[in-house]
Amino acid sequence: MTREKSAVCFLLFSALLHGQTDALSVTASKTVDLTPDEMTFSVVVLADQDTTLEQVLQVVKAAGITANNLGGVGSSQFGPSPNQSRLVYQFTLTTPLGKFKDTVDGFTSVRRSLLANSSNMELQTNVVAITPAEASREQARLQATPDLIADARKKADVLAKAAGLTLGPIVGISDVAPALNNQFGPVYGPYGPVGQSGLKTTFIMSVRFGIR
Repeated sequence: MTREKSAVCFLLFSALLHGQTDALSVTASKTVDLTPDEMTFSVVVLADQDTTLEQVLQVVKAAGITANNLGGVGSSQFGPSPNQSRLVYQFTLTTPLGKFKDTVDGFTSVRRSLLANSSNMELQTNVVAITPAEASREQARLQATPDLIADARKKADVLAKAAGLTLGPIVGISDVAPALNNQFGPVYGPYGPVGQSGLKTTFIMSVRFGIR
């Protein structure tokens, strides 16, 4: 038995187990190179235990951070005594890549304000991701869809013919979440360099065809 016929037999056997003896499912994928256009910062504020969220937000608003950016609140021990711990306010800030300098300037402004007021708070920041924006990925997905369907139809037609069947119309389509490669690098130090010229994203689609 040829490899193609073996693949067809496996697909038809799988369909039979699911009660779908009149359909053939195939998967197609396409990798595109997207230009990164946004970056995500992890922002941490260390503060004394009696510091409120409102006080923290008042300090970090100069960096464009609001309560909507809050990811969680924890504590950090810096000595053996139970009193030697600090609150850890963790924020996530996503900004356009073109506003990198403005964002960094905002962090600098916050740090200068803390020093000028002898504040007990400490600001820590780090770049954690450089990625295409959601809108860019969605546009690329829509552009890739016709090619994915065409590729799936070609694969399904080969398998159907190998099994002596005739490929029918599409009876179902499902997308798999895109796989984004190299989204975290390269990033060195707290601020840069800010990444590479493009990021490879793989779109995957499962298409089910009727067969007869």
